[in-house]
Amino acid sequence: MNEEALFDAALQVPVPELGEWLEKVCGGDRLLRARVEALLAADAAPGHVLDSEVARGELTGLVAGERATELGALDEALATLSAVKPQHAMPVEPRSFGGLTGDEAAAALEVSPANADLMWQYIRAWLRVEMGKMQILAGGLDASRRFGMGEVRP
Repeated sequence: MNEEALFDAALQVPVPELGEWLEKVCGGDRLLRARVEALLAADAAPGHVLDSEVARGELTGLVAGERATELGALDEALATLSAVKPQHAMPVEPRSFGGLTGDEAAAALEVSPANADLMWQYIRAWLRVEMGKMQILAGGLDASRRFGMGEVRP
């Protein structure tokens, strides 16, 4: 299984059973397990720049300035996503910045709403993990805490 399939499947596993389940399905691949755990933590963390009023263009001025760093990190993460997973980058702009609903995005992607929702959940988590890595590399805020990467489920 690839990381996206593992992430999707892990969302269905009860939290008390998750550690044992990950050990079983990831085998000895510690990097894969760490990546899936980071995605799960990013998914569980509250607030995402993709959901912000700034992303939708509804705020300006001081409040928008406070989110500028996150939007810069988002732009870099989106560029990385476009390079490594182009099919996953397609729904981000219309859904986050263009205001498409989940059903409208599903129709545009020609997938079921359930599949579109799973894809969206994975994309949001993937971007959050990438944004956190960029903050750490830039020596910025405690990105592991800020982007939820330090709150890995057991």
